[in-house]
Amino acid sequence: MRSLPLCLARFFLTLACAALAASPGFCEGAIMFFEQHDASGDVQLRAQRLSAAGKLVWLDGKGSVAVAQQPGYVFRSAVAVRDGAGGAIVVFEGEARSGSTAGDTDLWAQRVDANGKLLWNGGSPLALAASSRPETNPAVVSDGAGGAIIGYAWRDLSGSVDLEAQRISAAGKLLWGDPANARPVDVVESTEVISLAPQMAIAPDGVGGAIAAYQITYLSGEYEGDSDIAAQRVSATGERLWPSDDGGVTVSSSKHTERNPTLISDGQGGVIAAFEHEYRSGEYAGDCDILAQRLSRDGKMLWNDGEKSVVVSSGSALERFPVILPDGTGGALVFCEAELRDEEQQGDIDVLAQRISADGAMLWNEGKSSVLVAASKWRERHPVVVSDGCGGAIAVFEQHAPPDSFAGDIDVAAERVTADGDTPWSTEEDDRAADISATDELLEQAPSAVSDGAGGAIVVFEAEPRSGKQAGRADLLAQRLDANGKPLWNDGKPVTVAGGGPSEKRPVMVAP
Repeated sequence: MRSLPLCLARFFLTLACAALAASPGFCEGAIMFFEQHDASGDVQLRAQRLSAAGKLVWLDGKGSVAVAQQPGYVFRSAVAVRDGAGGAIVVFEGEARSGSTAGDTDLWAQRVDANGKLLWNGGSPLALAASSRPETNPAVVSDGAGGAIIGYAWRDLSGSVDLEAQRISAAGKLLWGDPANARPVDVVESTEVISLAPQMAIAPDGVGGAIAAYQITYLSGEYEGDSDIAAQRVSATGERLWPSDDGGVTVSSSKHTERNPTLISDGQGGVIAAFEHEYRSGEYAGDCDILAQRLSRDGKMLWNDGEKSVVVSSGSALERFPVILPDGTGGALVFCEAELRDEEQQGDIDVLAQRISADGAMLWNEGKSSVLVAASKWRERHPVVVSDGCGGAIAVFEQHAPPDSFAGDIDVAAERVTADGDTPWSTEEDDRAADISATDELLEQAPSAVSDGAGGAIVVFEAEPRSGKQAGRADLLAQRLDANGKPLWNDGKPVTVAGGGPSEKRPVMVAP
């Protein structure tokens, strides 16, 4: 009986996909943020909006909006989320290069409306976390009310890491903790017993708060040296809701190493987490797989009776760097890299994927193995994944040339994985995915992507000449793919969306 709702969900998704395919004009374009490096070593953060046709919208298409620029500063590591009103909220690091605060890194924020206007602090960046110690590695989600919740790492003088969070309203007001003393909410603190990795994954809880997942390592006792995944939920008012004596509630705990969590909301106040699991001993010592677990709104583990995580991707390869997104029916799509270790293909890297039901069952390949998303002779790296709106996803990734051909080249390619685990965009030749940009003279890398709202995706990436006077200077190029993997802009050639400065890098995109 439990299969009926899933079948109905797939039926309605099929209808939705047909409607999307028939309405290519639905796309509202994308807002992109990026770094602009100048000759002095300063780095600005800038923004621009792309139309559905690939045109620059703001400033009449001339230049870009300066979100953060100050002599003697490096602004970097931007993350962004839509504001629910056609604009976006961006959070980023700012490191001083000179003066009494040289080397210190703070966190800043800004909201940009649909027309490119900077809404907070008179157009200047708003200090989000600005103590005398470094605040780094921001992660951001919507608070559901036009604002955002930001998680980040804070280091003390000894180098010990605490994980903190702040909520910012739609008007740019800091809502949690004690902003006057630059002290927000502690999600979890390092102690004499545990240390923390300096990053967290966060997801909204659906009622104005957020759930964070992170890696803890035991410093003493029976589990010394072991690393597990734990989690904490913070309410809309900034209160920790789950037990915190031992670093939060357990997501996954074993005698092996769990690390690098990624997280999505489950639509019922809880979350689904995926993470790496590396064997420290025994027959599989050194092997790395991808596991997953679902937590309820109360912090209880729901899969495998809460006794252990479910296996998402397991094999002789090293499966690492999971990426997760909702499948639209209460489950999740999980992508990862897989580095092959057999003698013939040793060092090759492919992209794999698996779909997990809301009950924790593997849905593709009868649950026996993951789907090969991209498995050419090139090394497929750093997948960025967006929903196709139909229960599947579009993965965009780098393709690094093997040493025996096109050595040193990097291209950007994409593949769609349907709700049933099919990969319709691959070409016959070498099982290679659909090329977005494959120019021998350029290093195409660091892609960012958003769904275009019509079954396809908009992709922005760096393009750096490999030789000549311009070597080392990157521009940003873009392309839109339709639901069939066909490039829609500029007769199939990428368009330049940021260029002319010493170097434009690290694009981050948001769908308005």
